[in-house]
Amino acid sequence: VIIAPATRAEGARRIVERLSDVVSREPLDDGEPVKLAGGYYAVDDFAEAAVDAEEMVLRAAAALRHGRNTEAEPSIVAFEEISLQDAP
Repeated sequence: VIIAPATRAEGARRIVERLSDVVSREPLDDGEPVKLAGGYYAVDDFAEAAVDAEEMVLRAAAALRHGRNTEAEPSIVAFEEISLQDAP
């Protein structure tokens, strides 16, 4: 879990993309590349947000679960991109 105050959705996605790039450069002991999934929920202004910190973490975790459980490669997913059945 990464908490990035005052970070908009584009910034949150960039953080995960950069982390994924760095991590994927070092293969596992068996030579397989590391595949990173990411999920995030971002608000422009936490003080004005309609949700509290706990709800933000739950939403990001739901997005992460969705990104890990896709049929394709693990991906980076925003909470807003998942269906309501996957949400907390």
